Amino acid sequence: MLQPKIDLVRLAQTLSYEEMEVASQVIGRNDCIRSTKPNGGKAAYVWRMTVFIVSKDGKHQCMPVCADFGVYDEVPEYKAMDKHQRSLYLKGLDRIVDAIVEQVPLSQRAGVIRWGKALGQL
Repeated sequence: MLQPKIDLVRLAQTLSYEEMEVASQVIGRNDCIRSTKPNGGKAAYVWRMTVFIVSKDGKHQCMPVCADFGVYDEVPEYKAMDKHQRSLYLKGLDRIVDAIVEQVPLSQRAGVIRWGKALGQL
């Protein structure tokens, strides 16, 4: 199932070098969002949250409640953080998610459409 295409040049104008390193692991061949989860906790988190919003594949649209488990394994200081600090750390990764999702037109955000219908909002 083909995922939305991402303009890497535009993405690089929005994100820092470190953020771009994570984002590049989420983008696969043909500048499309990967269909499978990348290795690495931060990239896996960004991928999971991104496909939840934009993927047409139904298996990507279940609630991403365990999305930060990989971050817990990859980032040693994440383990020592309290709930508030973890939330702030994830907001930094959510910035990458937002930058990627922003490039996908609302009409192509399949996860948003599916959940909007399920909740009676669309």
